[in-house]
Amino acid sequence: MSQLIYLKIEGYTNIIENIFRNNQLEEFFQTNFTYLKTFIFFIRFSSNEFLRNNLIIDSLIEQFQRSYWISNLNCFINCDLIRNSNQIHLYSIPSIYNYFTYSDQINIISLSTSPSSNYFNQRFHFVYQLELNLKDLEIVSMQIKNDEEDNRLFPNLNYLKLTVNGQCSLNCFKLLSKLVYLKNLEKLVLIICFRGNYLNVMLKNFLIFLKNLSNVHSIEIFNRWHRIFSFIDINYFCSMISSNIKHLDIDIFDIDHIEILIDKLENVSSFKFKFAFDKSLYIKQVLQLLINKISDSTYISDIHYLSIWISRQFNRTMSNKRIKLTN
Repeated sequence: MSQLIYLKIEGYTNIIENIFRNNQLEEFFQTNFTYLKTFIFFIRFSSNEFLRNNLIIDSLIEQFQRSYWISNLNCFINCDLIRNSNQIHLYSIPSIYNYFTYSDQINIISLSTSPSSNYFNQRFHFVYQLELNLKDLEIVSMQIKNDEEDNRLFPNLNYLKLTVNGQCSLNCFKLLSKLVYLKNLEKLVLIICFRGNYLNVMLKNFLIFLKNLSNVHSIEIFNRWHRIFSFIDINYFCSMISSNIKHLDIDIFDIDHIEILIDKLENVSSFKFKFAFDKSLYIKQVLQLLINKISDSTYISDIHYLSIWISRQFNRTMSNKRIKLTN
């Protein structure tokens, strides 16, 4: 261990170990890692101690302000207190933890050993996956003054999970476009945990929003309470899915919708259908459809879902191929 020059640590604990108090961590490193050049880490603490003793946060920052970390290892750290979940995220800069929940951004107090005054925004540069409740956008809507791309958050985002658990602004997707940099987005997930006729308009706005995301190739839509196509016409839905979408993950209440989606969405090469009923009664019908319509396909079936991979290129080639018959 004494020859170690690079160390990376990721972890979670609900106890503040003694080694994270005072300067014991530095003493341990200097004794055991004499050749260490690089130390990067992300540790998530969840403890009731934070409610009783805020000095713990100050102690974590103070020990990493010492010259050993800054001068010897060039290790600058952030310490984020997430007030709504009573968690502390302690991590080196740049962060190696690429997932972020947007509600944390609203409820966060952040301290750093970095000399940069912009250290918190730097945290967002290393977020690739974001979870966001659309209702949270109402809290920050008044703070959004312009739509300049340079001012948008999460510039390297490639995965976005949106949750709807209550009626939110009809402008929520416009607000989202002004707040978050979306040009690098590859996968988009929409989870609906809400009932109401409002969902008809919200889903239409979502599809318009999706149509402007040219790099997205995978979408997932799930309605926890009602079928998606009880709020929006399936033919309209298909007409709004752009050619860049190659994978669709969606809940199904009507077995006939599988055939419509496969027929209409010619550019989609893989589907995952999640069932709200016992599909065993219909699986033979679906598989026969694949045999009759798609000559080259693969599937995986489970109790609650059916995944299908289709070779669209194969089918287009076969349909256009001419065969010369000779005696």
